[in-house]
Amino acid sequence: MEDQVVFSVIVPYRNEASHIGACCEALERQSIGRGRYELFFVDNHSTDGTSEVIRSAPGVTLIREEKPGPYAARNTAIRRAAGRFIAFTDADCAPAPDWLEQAQQAMQATGAAIAVGRRICPGGSSLAVRLLHDYENAKLEFTLTRLPPRFAFGWCSNMIVRADVFRRVGLFDEWERAADTAYLHRVMKHDPAYRVVFWPSMCVTHLEIRSAGQALGKMFVYGASNTRPARHDGYSPLEMGQRWELWRQCSRNPRYRAGDRFLLFCLLAAGGLLYKLGEARGKLCSRTTP
Repeated sequence: MEDQVVFSVIVPYRNEASHIGACCEALERQSIGRGRYELFFVDNHSTDGTSEVIRSAPGVTLIREEKPGPYAARNTAIRRAAGRFIAFTDADCAPAPDWLEQAQQAMQATGAAIAVGRRICPGGSSLAVRLLHDYENAKLEFTLTRLPPRFAFGWCSNMIVRADVFRRVGLFDEWERAADTAYLHRVMKHDPAYRVVFWPSMCVTHLEIRSAGQALGKMFVYGASNTRPARHDGYSPLEMGQRWELWRQCSRNPRYRAGDRFLLFCLLAAGGLLYKLGEARGKLCSRTTP
């Protein structure tokens, strides 16, 4: 069967009982044949019953990783993967039914080393959450298609990597956060022929974020964690002029009314401040963290 496996899907988890059922169901209902992908769920010290839900899902390989952190968990599963492509999502995400089908199209059409897709919010989410998800997806496309490589970022909640890239470049840094962005930069530096592409049709629903407060709180976390790839791998966050250009681009969305544009502006102003505060904390912590 191993020669038939196209994708190895890897999902690390820790205390995700409220979302894991939707994640498992979405992965079982992929449009490509079930024999063409294998599923690895990696228990990273979960204590809330998530593992019991996963054990009831058919055809799943359950692994335990003792070292804390999602990237250590992902690395453990990568070492066992048989697929030509390694597909990553998170336990709080529900991939679309054609997620792996679109991933295969992305890799075949572009020849890329890595493809990163969209995250959308659940139905019934607030306007603020929808606007922020729109902005983050637009930022992903903007950085991967229009800017120099130093601005590139990605998320392991929706990422496909050719298996041979891990064999040539190595595995993820086993940090708590931001090792996905760091890995993109390591790959691009390793070989200029390695491309990272944005594939908007490759989509997952991000189940965790349902309020503006939760979304903005992530900005502080991102600001703190992104100092590490900036320090080690040359990653650069967007500059003010680029952020302004991106907001103007988003504002041209025909679905947006004037009030939506103003709300997005206010959200981004608040998020930018929180990002800077997080960045300051990350730089302070870097004095004691290698």
